[in-house]
Amino acid sequence: TCLGCNKLFSFISKRDVCQKLQNIENGCADIIGDEARHLSVYYLHEWIEPNMYHFPLSPKRYIKQTNKDNNEEYTYHSTRENTIEHYSRCICCINLVKRKRKTLKTATQKASSYGVATFESLMQFMVNSNATCALTGIKGSWSSNAGDPMYLLSLDHKTSLSAGGSSEIDNLQVTLQCFNNIKGNYEAEDFKRWFTAIQQMPKHELQL
Repeated sequence: TCLGCNKLFSFISKRDVCQKLQNIENGCADIIGDEARHLSVYYLHEWIEPNMYHFPLSPKRYIKQTNKDNNEEYTYHSTRENTIEHYSRCICCINLVKRKRKTLKTATQKASSYGVATFESLMQFMVNSNATCALTGIKGSWSSNAGDPMYLLSLDHKTSLSAGGSSEIDNLQVTLQCFNNIKGNYEAEDFKRWFTAIQQMPKHELQL
């Protein structure tokens, strides 16, 4: 029995995994790119400009409109600079990074370990990650609201706190939460081999 598969399929069905991996392989052709798959499930917060919204730490901007069915929807508007200076003007992005740092600090203290990234270095690290999982190369979202667990980003320790690791930048990596949970059963290289095997698994087996 594969522990990684059991954990993955405990919160995402085999059919859903198959569909999501297929979507990732096909990619998104429009200008929104990977964010298109988050628009209906993740929370966008308001930018400093009126009626302008974006995902946390994302340079793409959307406007909220009412469609012909009288339902609200987000429509792509423009893309801004992906810089610290840009996000430092957004209180929601600032608060997101503060919450992430507070979580790291609490976990580090609980493990009787030392070293936590500064707010500035953590924000730079999260922006530079381009919302991409270091383990799988899949782009996700920093949204703090509940959404599709396949694409929710998290901060992972390369060397666990229990094994003497710190919460400094050089020991952190960005991962998708669902795969971060699974990685606990594997060494990094073993995880990559497991994920490659999942990707190469015949689609009819995943759809069972």
